[in-house]
Amino acid sequence: VTYTNFVSALLANQCTGCHSGANPSGNLKLTTYDEAKASAQSGKLYGSVAHLQGFVAMPQGGQALSPCFVKKIKAWTDAGMPQ
Repeated sequence: VTYTNFVSALLANQCTGCHSGANPSGNLKLTTYDEAKASAQSGKLYGSVAHLQGFVAMPQGGQALSPCFVKKIKAWTDAGMPQ
């Protein structure tokens, strides 16, 4: 799993509606590789999409991501967030 072959499309389809622009939700932008990588490194990306305790469940007010997508985010993070 890489940013280019999976993560970027997932974020574009599920996250950047709120996490982009001049005033992104939670002051968190997810429109570039560097922004996504920073969120993954902090643990926020996986914690939020996996609905872990202590994180704001994402997508907020929407249907949870499929378990397959959540596992791919975890795999990407564990692999060191390859571009």
